[in-house]
Formats: sequence, structure tokens, C-alpha cells
Amino acid sequence: MTATKHPDQALPTNAPSVTKEYTPNIGETETREWRGERTDVLAKYDLLKTGADTGTEFDGNITGLTFASDAGRSRCMLRLERNFELNVYGQNVKLVEELYAIDVIKDLRTAPYFSTAAATKLTDDEVSAVMEAVEKQQLESEISNWAGWSNSQKELRYHLLHGVESYFETAFVLRRSLVGVITSAIQASFET
Repeated sequence: MTATKHPDQALPTNAPSVTKEYTPNIGETETREWRGERTDVLAKYDLLKTGADTGTEFDGNITGLTFASDAGRSRCMLRLERNFELNVYGQNVKLVEELYAIDVIKDLRTAPYFSTAAATKLTDDEVSAVMEAVEKQQLESEISNWAGWSNSQKELRYHLLHGVESYFETAFVLRRSLVGVITSAIQASFET
């Protein structure tokens, strides 16, 4: 399927689709998008890329320009970044954010399956009974009230008897760094 261009139709000067996103301590990012016939959109992309498009005012820093064409439909997306008063470090210093995933080792008894899930949640007394049976290495026949134990208690006992005492959970660490040229002045701030 291809798009059909009408002879009296052209791309508007201002983007018909505008999306703004604000992030605290970083600033605002704006995305402007034009859609239309492939040649018109490609021409708009080339004008924006070369900076020759004077019909649209850019009051921010251009951080990206994308042209996409799929199944006869084309679009051009321009991304602008605005930092307003948040850029207290100057033009040559940028804030870089990195998100790291780390594995955290947690005690098996605190796993959500045993501590928060309504159907399988164990009480403190039930966990204590399991721990006592495991520490004494009791057989099923030696455990008092074995028939009254819940499936969760039996499962926790099985895991502990087979050496599974912990589990991994993924946590995330956000690291913010300031990157600048050698002539930039960066001062430490201990505000969150």
C-alpha cells in the first residue's frame, strides 16, 4: 500500500504532532513529528538535517532527527532538549544517566512466594516450625502435626534441606555523572 499525494497538499511548516516529556533535574524533551508522502517527508528531513528549515523555530538543542518509511507511510521526527535553569553547569557540561541491574542475594524465607503471595504466604510460626524441623533434621514421620503443614511449609522445608537458602532478585542502581570539557567548572552537590 502506498500513500497518495494530492497536488494541492504539502507538509505543514509546524509539526502537527508534538510530544513533550519532562524529567525532574534534567529538563524537558520535545519531539515534533511530520507524516505524509515519502518525498515530502524526506525533503523535510533533509531541510532539518542541513539547518535550512527556517519555517520552524527551534528554541532548544536538537538531540536527534529520524526519518522512517514503512508500507508507503513516512514520518520525520525531530527531538529537542531544553534544560532551562536546570543546566547550571554551562553549555559544555552534560548530565549522563546510567541504569545498572545488579543481583541481590536474599534469604529464601523472605521470597515473595513465602512472604507476600496470599495463597502461599507463611506466618512467622509456620516458618519457625519449618526451621526447627530442618535444624533437627527431622524426617516427615518425626515432625509433629506433619499432616497439618501447608504445601508452602513443605516446599520451604524441601528447599532448605536441599541447600537452597537464598534466591537472587534484580535491583537497579541509577548513576548520574557530569561530563564536560577540560575548561568546564563542576562543583559537587549533595542534594537529592
